[in-house]
Amino acid sequence: EFAARFSSAVLAVGTTLATYHLGRKLFNPKVGLWGALVLCTSLMFAAVGRSVTPDSTLICCTTSAFLGYIWATAARHGGRFG
Repeated sequence: EFAARFSSAVLAVGTTLATYHLGRKLFNPKVGLWGALVLCTSLMFAAVGRSVTPDSTLICCTTSAFLGYIWATAARHGGRFG
């Protein structure tokens, strides 16, 4: 049971960290922190993070793709997005 759920839990933590970095890059660190806190305390996100489904993988990959786009765009504009 542990081995089946471990990857979903790790990917849920990765999604939370990516959400923090998205908020930090788009606005400021305080917004990133609040966004990550709201995400990780949401009931459905916690349920997906504990279940043995591919949902956690999909959410993490999508959030990471958004983060990669924001970082690449910010790098073109001197470190800030927008």
